[in-house]
Amino acid sequence: MSADLDSLPNAVNSTGPKLLQVEHDSAYWDQVLTRSGANNLWPAASNQTAWQNLLSQSWPQAHRAATRQRIATVAQTPWPQLSAQMLRRFARDGNRSAFQEAYFARRERITDLALMLAMDHDLAYLDDLVDGLWLLCEE
Repeated sequence: MSADLDSLPNAVNSTGPKLLQVEHDSAYWDQVLTRSGANNLWPAASNQTAWQNLLSQSWPQAHRAATRQRIATVAQTPWPQLSAQMLRRFARDGNRSAFQEAYFARRERITDLALMLAMDHDLAYLDDLVDGLWLLCEE
C-alpha cells in the first residue's frame, strides 16, 4: 500500500500518533527518506539539515506534538521498574502483563525522548534519556 506522505497524521490512536504503527510499503518509506534527506528512518541527531527538511513537511507536526505531550505526561513520574516479582509471576502463572507493561513503557519513553532531543535539540531531554538508557543497561 503506497500512501501520500500528508496522509500520515490520520494514523492516530488513543495515545497519539504512532508513526511506525501505520502500515506502508517500502516505496512509501523510500519517499519519506528521500524527502527528508536521511539514509535511515530518522536522520542522525547531528544532521540538522535533514531534520529541518523532515520537520518542514506537514505530516510530522502532529507526531511531534503528540510525542511532546507524552513526554510532558510522564516527566514527573518515576521510570517504570521491572521487579523480580513481576518476572516470577510470569514463571508462576504465565501472566506477564505487568512485566510487559513496564518493559515497553520504558522503551516508548526512551524513544520519545530521543526523538524530541533530535527534533528540538533541547538538552532538557538529555538527563531523562540517559536515565532511561541506564535502566535499560541494568536489565
